[in-house]
Amino acid sequence: MPLRRLPPLNALRAFEAAARHASFKSAADELAVTPAAVSQQIRALEDDLRVPLFNRGARSVALTREGRRLQSGLTEAFMKMRVAVEAVRAPESETLSITCSGPLATKCLAPRLSRFHDVYPDIAVQIDASFDIETLSATGPHIALRFGNQPDRNLHAVWLNSERLVPMVSPGLADRLALRSTEDIQRAPLIHDESLTTWFQNIPSWADWFASAGLDPAGANRGTRFSSYSDQAIDAAVGGSGVLLGRVGLAANDLQAGRLICPFGPSFDLDLNYYAVCEAGAEETPAIEAFLEWIKQEAEIAESALPDFLSLS
Repeated sequence: MPLRRLPPLNALRAFEAAARHASFKSAADELAVTPAAVSQQIRALEDDLRVPLFNRGARSVALTREGRRLQSGLTEAFMKMRVAVEAVRAPESETLSITCSGPLATKCLAPRLSRFHDVYPDIAVQIDASFDIETLSATGPHIALRFGNQPDRNLHAVWLNSERLVPMVSPGLADRLALRSTEDIQRAPLIHDESLTTWFQNIPSWADWFASAGLDPAGANRGTRFSSYSDQAIDAAVGGSGVLLGRVGLAANDLQAGRLICPFGPSFDLDLNYYAVCEAGAEETPAIEAFLEWIKQEAEIAESALPDFLSLS
């Protein structure tokens, strides 16, 4: 004997919700419809089945015997449907909000993000690149990548590495000018990254480097100057515009890829460091804990891939 058709699914859903809540209004709230719509669906279901499902009072409703039998089977059926759907539904991505300066986003974070997504595909990352120091919170931003002095003690800080300045140049320009020793710098165009002087004092300049190398500092004033963004100075060096006294940590990807080389010293250690920070206590949140562990490992990998004399630790 063939199975008879089922009543409309919307009518069954309306009845099951009303029966579970013992209220048309509560069912309407759950289904995001009006109580009148729920009542109409249940009336249509009763007409279809040709049995009453509710005893309706002035201010309440109660299931009939037939209603109780139907509610028992439908609640179990809808629960099985929900379990089956959730078993195949793609998991919702958790969004992790990260704030950092533009140069850190461009040179350090963005080139490595694919490796984070390979390990944690369910964590979506939102990056806010700005020099503004934003307040971290549970609603975001959740993590800040910062460069400078020790962060506020009220924050949980993960030390990533320290920083140093060293001459760096594209291989093409180094070959064209035959840059082999410190004296050779005197015939090369220079690139000046002056961005750190906006935030910190006593940042070594090309004049300091010339003096340290035993050269006349008067020859250190020529060249192109970048006053705001270190990543622009690095990109200019990659493009062959000159030799940059640049930040090893920020240029690590370009150094590892061979887009920049360091033909000679001396170098300057900066009393400045890279940190990943979050609210105290938030480091135990799974997504934040995952990112902090990952970025620490990335910092270690980046350091180990540099030549020994460029070690950041």
